[in-house]
Amino acid sequence: MKFRSKRSALLSIFAATAFLLPWLPTVASAAQTTYSCKSVDVTTFPERIHVRCSTAATGGIVFFAIPTANNENAARILSTLLAGHIAGRTLVIGYDTTDTSGTAFGCAQHDCRRLLYVGVK
Repeated sequence: MKFRSKRSALLSIFAATAFLLPWLPTVASAAQTTYSCKSVDVTTFPERIHVRCSTAATGGIVFFAIPTANNENAARILSTLLAGHIAGRTLVIGYDTTDTSGTAFGCAQHDCRRLLYVGVK
């Protein structure tokens, strides 16, 4: 009987872990970083929204962009970008230095990276 209860407990723990695993936070990529940006402009296109910074981040990156496919996310990001831009505040941009997947929505590989998050200082 004792063996059965230990086995049941272990199975319950395993099942709970397997169920919760997709919702646990992931470890950030070593290439993820933040950049303080003074925006020059914020532009919307049918396929993307981007911000251009006054000075380049490491690697010559001056544009940070997000796709407009997710309307709600695009609206939130655009709102934050515009608030910071209009107020003349510094934007804190999170991005992955090695992620060039933005080329799928018009973000040029040589000077643009997918924007992961943005805040206003």
